[in-house]
Amino acid sequence: MLEVRNLFTHYDRFAVLHDVSFDLPIGRFLGIVGRNGVGKTTLLKLLGGYLKPSEGSIYLNSTNITSMDPGIRNIGMVFQNYALFPHLSVKKNISFPLEIRRISKIECEKKVNSICEIMGLSSNEMERQP
Repeated sequence: MLEVRNLFTHYDRFAVLHDVSFDLPIGRFLGIVGRNGVGKTTLLKLLGGYLKPSEGSIYLNSTNITSMDPGIRNIGMVFQNYALFPHLSVKKNISFPLEIRRISKIECEKKVNSICEIMGLSSNEMERQP
């Protein structure tokens, strides 16, 4: 369960988000739409922990994660314009964030293989460049 309570975010004196609140129950999806500059990306960065709100709170499964580092939250973000490393294979692109977190090679290999299996990627596709 994701709960957002009274989020406010300012850049200098400009208010980007003003009193945003919502609940997102487990198993549900939420679409965030709006024109450029209304705060969609800012909201996602707040949820991921890449930005801190000026005011308000974010709860994940009843735990206040507002001040937690992004790596602890276990929340990911996929940008509209994907940010893959064109010189790395699909497999290496998937394993890169795991390696940065210093996950063991064996565990990393298991996770990458599991992700590729879920995505239906063959071993040939895993070795291709994006």
